[in-house]
Amino acid sequence: MKKLALLGLSLIALACCAACGSGSATRLVAQGSFDAGSLQGQYAYYLTGTDLATGELFAEAGTFVADGNHNITAGTDDFNETGLQLFNTPTTGTYQINTDGSGTITLNRSPLVLGSVVLSVTLISPSQLFILGADGSSNSYGMALLQQTAALAAPPSGSFAFRMHSQRPASVGAIGDVTITGGAVVSGSQDQNSAGATTLLTLTGGTFDPPDANGRGTATITDSSLVSSRFFYYVIDANTFFVLFQDLDVIGVGHAEKQSGGFTDLSLFGNYAFGSRGETFVSGARTVGRFAADGVGNISLGAFDSVRDGGTLAATFSSGTYSPMSPNGRTAVTLNASTGIVEAVFRMVSPTRAFLLFDDGTKIEDGTIDAQTVATFTDATMNGQFSFVMDGFDATSFLDRVGTLRWDGQRNLQFSHMQVRNGAISGPVVVGGTYQVDSNGRTTGTVPGFSDNLIFYLVSSNRAYILQADVNTEVDGSMSLQQ
Repeated sequence: MKKLALLGLSLIALACCAACGSGSATRLVAQGSFDAGSLQGQYAYYLTGTDLATGELFAEAGTFVADGNHNITAGTDDFNETGLQLFNTPTTGTYQINTDGSGTITLNRSPLVLGSVVLSVTLISPSQLFILGADGSSNSYGMALLQQTAALAAPPSGSFAFRMHSQRPASVGAIGDVTITGGAVVSGSQDQNSAGATTLLTLTGGTFDPPDANGRGTATITDSSLVSSRFFYYVIDANTFFVLFQDLDVIGVGHAEKQSGGFTDLSLFGNYAFGSRGETFVSGARTVGRFAADGVGNISLGAFDSVRDGGTLAATFSSGTYSPMSPNGRTAVTLNASTGIVEAVFRMVSPTRAFLLFDDGTKIEDGTIDAQTVATFTDATMNGQFSFVMDGFDATSFLDRVGTLRWDGQRNLQFSHMQVRNGAISGPVVVGGTYQVDSNGRTTGTVPGFSDNLIFYLVSSNRAYILQADVNTEVDGSMSLQQ
């Protein structure tokens, strides 16, 4: 469970105030051409968070059909919380989308006594959106992706890299590879950090049952420790699917992406940015950073920023190594950081993307890695309007945000967002400030009324990882240029 005991304070619902940037900040205006027609088709989604009524963690996933005219015509919702499981619940509902891509989706469960799923959303594009739980009963975040109809009729097929994270009965982070043929798991392996103990396991078998018309199916995977895990899976397309743990009291989600295959040491070459999150035995940890890999086993030119157990940390590393790359994309990594030795494992999706798991007995933290596509970043690199999502907590309450972030290429930025603080939604909140970009993509932002310690690691001019590096705060997220 997320810990708010950093200052020994109880949970308090706080109202937030809109504020503008001061000093040299220039007021920017959110733009866009989105409308109800921008949300049309069948989408799969997931949410993770905390049920404020019970204090328990929950994970939720499902599908919905938007008609392009404010109506959710069909859907199904799966909900898993300690002591409570609601699976395959039919939904219908309504939605509204504003010109800047922000809006609300209401999914009414059937029967109505089960209540509604209310989401505050911001579109990246008609095929992708960030989402927050906004019904006042939880703090939760996630995303939704447009499903490709042609891929919904059969189970996933091929070799996939995956990342999964669960927090009950113990925190477990896992990354790995799995090959699926004809609905059967034929090979695979996973690196798993369970409560601080990291092991490499072989996947010895499993099945992916045929999906229903929504692209939703059930799956079972058994590993070499003789543990069998059950999931619901949700097909996005031939290359991607979400998973939700189905086992009682195992609360978590994950996703899988088809691998490009044929990995060698040269598959890890160039500059990369990353973001990760997880739990410690006190509270939590969230990290963003970047590094360079030379394709022959060496890592250099690295930096990372982290928040952990109420404290902040900035570190650099000039050297590191990675083990010979396995054909399945696995490599073990050692970084000689200014704060000490850092151990991790990477699982490659492709030469431009990977999943990571820290091999650390004091935390359970995993994340994603993306190749940086800009050789030298400047202030002008950041120019345009981005959708973003941020999730976490500060010293007083849970804290989630979703909305837009506008950059002008001249060191001015502006957030316009909905905020959920301990279940209470407010907004749109508008705050403006300034930023500065380093040549390696590390970007700092100062936004009065929001945070003076925002850190972004840029993947490109279109994407970045975000960290709010304030003391007694653990909030992170990501952003993508609206299209």
